[in-house]
Amino acid sequence: MKRLELWRWRYLDPVRKRIVTTRFVLSEADAAVQYPDGATKVDGSLEVREVPETDAEFAAGSTGAFLRGSPNASTRG
Repeated sequence: MKRLELWRWRYLDPVRKRIVTTRFVLSEADAAVQYPDGATKVDGSLEVREVPETDAEFAAGSTGAFLRGSPNASTRG
């Protein structure tokens, strides 16, 4: 499993000319791309997620209802 550390960020809105806070969480790498002029982490907003790195890890952690071809899968189109 891969560990993601996600934060809310404060940045200078170039249109409104004031500091605003994101409504969503981003990794440091994503924040650097989204806000190239700089952004700072909001203290206390850390969200840690464990996500599968491979399809096999995803399948091992999923219930049969979400796997393609599962007998529990819906037959409706």
